[in-house]
Amino acid sequence: MSKTLAQLRTFTRALLSEPTAKYWTDAELNTYINDGQNLFCDLTDCLSDISTASSVQYQSDYDCPTDYTKLQRVEFVKGNSVYDVTPATLSEQYTGTTRNSMSQPFRVNLVGDTLRFDSRPSSAAASTTLDGTITAAATTLDLTSVSGFPREGRLIIGSEVIEYWNISSTTLSPCTRGVEGTTAAVHTDLDAVTLRDIYIYHNKRAATLSSDSDTTQLPAQFENASAHYAAYIGRLKSKDYDLANNQKMTFDEFVMRGLTWAKMRVKRSWRPR
Repeated sequence: MSKTLAQLRTFTRALLSEPTAKYWTDAELNTYINDGQNLFCDLTDCLSDISTASSVQYQSDYDCPTDYTKLQRVEFVKGNSVYDVTPATLSEQYTGTTRNSMSQPFRVNLVGDTLRFDSRPSSAAASTTLDGTITAAATTLDLTSVSGFPREGRLIIGSEVIEYWNISSTTLSPCTRGVEGTTAAVHTDLDAVTLRDIYIYHNKRAATLSSDSDTTQLPAQFENASAHYAAYIGRLKSKDYDLANNQKMTFDEFVMRGLTWAKMRVKRSWRPR
């Protein structure tokens, strides 16, 4: 089970030889622990995720995920075909004063926190409607049509993203509800259903730990890295530089192991589709 903020803070206090708050406040240590998580993620790329979007006809710009730190790759889904959209230096294509449109783009670049495709999708993501009301717990969805939907993928109804693993006639099942941090909800007959045809693979930071019961998203073998970083900053505050250096060296060792682990994880990755 992942360690909670309270557990990480207790461990940090053990490293600082101060079991109860005196010189270092709980609020200070919470900040240091979260800073340690962020730095560890930035240095190792240990956390990754998939976020999705639905293409809009003739729109080339799409927002990046709010928690991304680095773009890995982008895929564009057309029916049962998956196209790699290569991250590259953008070279926008124009015909006269109108940017080219294509069935699927082949290059993408970051402009600030925006993904910009080299050419605009010539059609929007497939869409349909629900055939019947579903509860927040339902794992089977009936649609009025599945035209343009791949055998498996993700879709959005309202603000909920749903992942499905098979299509039989116009029925999607089994479905995983509330993916990408969204919330499973009740949806009614004829609610709009839109395919997610843009897949954004990216690195991210761990979620901020706010309450004592919040658990870290760092892999189990690296959970204590943030506590060692917090102890390092704490020792700097008290001007115990030798002890601070010891904690920094331990944190750096975690980072080196994290880099190796993250590289091996990428090599072993595979595509579900």
